[in-house]
Amino acid sequence: DLGMVLETLSDYAPMTKDTDVLVEYVRYSLSPTITQKFVDEDGKLYALTLDPEVEQTLSDAAQQSSRQGQFGVIDLPPQKINAIYASLSKRVEDMTSNGRQPIVVTSPTIRQAFRRLTEPVLPQLIVLSFGELLVNVQVESVGAVVLGSVKQTADV
Repeated sequence: DLGMVLETLSDYAPMTKDTDVLVEYVRYSLSPTITQKFVDEDGKLYALTLDPEVEQTLSDAAQQSSRQGQFGVIDLPPQKINAIYASLSKRVEDMTSNGRQPIVVTSPTIRQAFRRLTEPVLPQLIVLSFGELLVNVQVESVGAVVLGSVKQTADV
């Protein structure tokens, strides 16, 4: 929806020139389109979620990077990154083998940084934030990404 994209950019460009922030505003304005694209036939969005410990770890790291002038970056020790990759890779494999598109839903504050963190390892992974989804969509968690192991919350 090019009209919506241009309208959103014209609304927010006077407030910020940061393209990462502008991208997020555009994504929020496109929430009906984004939601429709990823909901299943039964009207639910089947996705992975982040364990609260992972979410907090990533949020803290993203905030630290922001204070250092590196926006949208997550700087973590390699062992934590590898633990997240291991858990995420297993859950993505489970979703794919069950015919589901691999999607992770995160908080809006870390969506972009999480996408940048995972893109080199899992380029097919869709990373959405709860802010990009319509409020009436039912998100069905099929598993949680945790530090070091796999938590299954429902059958994929």
